[in-house]
Amino acid sequence: MARLVSTALVRGLVRSCRAPSAAAVSQSALQQFMNYSSGIGHSNANGGSSSTGVAADPDTHQDFQPTSKSPSMSFNDIVSQDIKENPVLIYMKGYPDAPRCGFSALAVKVLQRYDVPISARDILGDPKLKESVKAHT
Repeated sequence: MARLVSTALVRGLVRSCRAPSAAAVSQSALQQFMNYSSGIGHSNANGGSSSTGVAADPDTHQDFQPTSKSPSMSFNDIVSQDIKENPVLIYMKGYPDAPRCGFSALAVKVLQRYDVPISARDILGDPKLKESVKAHT
């Protein structure tokens, strides 16, 4: 008797707590994607590009606006200068203390194992720098 009651209770809970159908969920996700990609509700809907919506927000305090560290130098100049100034330099995903991919972590481990002094630059922060490194090599 107790088993019948518990089974009925569980079935009732399952029916009342059922998630929306997969079609409804996928339609909702598709609508969110379309709204985001078309710029609806996005602070940068005028077609300009920025790395985040916050950076384009006019209410963001000036201290938190993105800044360029070297506006007078091109990315190719930065890459050339990095290569000239550092005997061993790794353009990597992350930093030697906190690599953000397996290959970067392995490269750092190997160089540290042989006590090679290394310098590193994170390429994830700026896609233009990453492209300049690719073009330079």
